[in-house]
Order: sequence, then C-alpha cells, then structure tokens
Amino acid sequence: MQFRSNGKLLITGEYLILDGALGLSLPTRFGQSMNVSKESRASIKWTSFDSKNSPWFSAEYDNDIKTIIDCTDVGIAEELKHLFHAAKELSPLFNPAGCKVQCKLDFPRNWGLGSSSTLRINMSKWANISPFELHMATSNGSGYDIAAGMSNEPILFSNQTEFNSTPVSFSPKFIKHLFFIHLNKKQKSTDEVVSENIWETIEVESTNNDLLPFLLTIPLQKLAYYSALKKGYDIDKPRNLAKSVTVE
Repeated sequence: MQFRSNGKLLITGEYLILDGALGLSLPTRFGQSMNVSKESRASIKWTSFDSKNSPWFSAEYDNDIKTIIDCTDVGIAEELKHLFHAAKELSPLFNPAGCKVQCKLDFPRNWGLGSSSTLRINMSKWANISPFELHMATSNGSGYDIAAGMSNEPILFSNQTEFNSTPVSFSPKFIKHLFFIHLNKKQKSTDEVVSENIWETIEVESTNNDLLPFLLTIPLQKLAYYSALKKGYDIDKPRNLAKSVTVE
C-alpha cells in the first residue's frame, strides 16, 4: 500500500488562525510518501528517510504497540506510538501488526513544510479514518496543515466553528517573482502553541472617535516593543526607518 500527501505553506494567519482567523494556505509539490507492506513478522518495523534517501529514524514495536523493542530516538518513538494508539482508537479494525513501514520526505526536515502533518494524513489514509480526527486526538494545532496537505490547490481555511477549507485562485501578478526563503528557524508547533493561553486582552477605555486613536497607540506600541524583543531585534534601531530630525 502506498500513500502520499502534500506539504504546506501558510501565507496569512500565523497563530491567529488558531482562534478562527481566516488563513490562506498553499499546498506544496514537496510532501511525504508512505509505503506499507505486510510481512510474516512478530513486530512492526518503521523507517523514515530524508530527502536524500538517508534513514533519519527507525523503530521496532511489538505487534500490540505496547513495547518499543528498538529505536534510534526514544522521544520520536513515543510520539509515533501515541499516533498508532490514537489511530487504533478511532478505527478498532486498524491492524498494523507485522507491517513494514517506510516513509520518505521530499524536502529537508528543517524546512518546516509539514513532516508531522503529512505523516498524520498518510497514517489516516492507511487506517481509513478522518485526518482531522487523528489531528484533534494528537495535536493542538489549527488543522490548516492537514487541509492543505489533502488539497492540490490553494485554500482559505478557518476552524472557527468546524474545519472549513475553500479552494481559491492564487495567481498574483508577481507570482513569477515569489521566492521561498529558508531562515533555518523551524519551530515545533506542539512546543510553541498553547491555543487558549497565547492571547492577552488589553482593555481600552471608551471615548469619542477623535481621542480613541491616541489611546490605542499605547497598547500598539507595547505590542511592537515586546514583539521586537521576542524576535531578537534591536528596539533602538528600527529597520527601514531613517533619522530625519536632529535635536541639538
């Protein structure tokens, strides 16, 4: 059995998409494939290959997936074990016993195009379950990466009331001048995101429309200040801002 899903790029939305904001996402030609073969063995053998076809992770489980017999990374092996258990809970007929599984990425792992989301989609196809249900059982992300990985065209995604993706056309005049810039700052979403705790409410006193902009300036300045510190920018040297007034 062979399965494949696309990678993803989130163009708009960022972490706001976690709380229902509409986001534009593009599926990528780079993705991840999974090959599953049934063998006469008393264990489940798993191997993951990178874009250069070199193995970067391997593990072996007993057929009940209760014991990790051997692995190259305990943390990843435990995550994969949790993924198996969630899939089996969603589909009691899912039986990976005696299987040999080989996964292959089309992109370098540190690009952040969705090594986890493509894995969840492929396993969902194998277990014949909803990728969104497996996502909700094993991740705290928005789900846009799942929607993009299952699509072959750009989508608008929102999870405000339910997972909702709508195919859209994305063909700006500058499309031939778009470039993917790799900053080598890939973050693990499960470590970076705690959905219900990432927002802070700043209350501004009610006033007339003429004075309101002055009151809003203060929290916006604080937002800019702490955002700059978080990103490691020098707050005393704003980017693209030339000094035009000198006071002696």
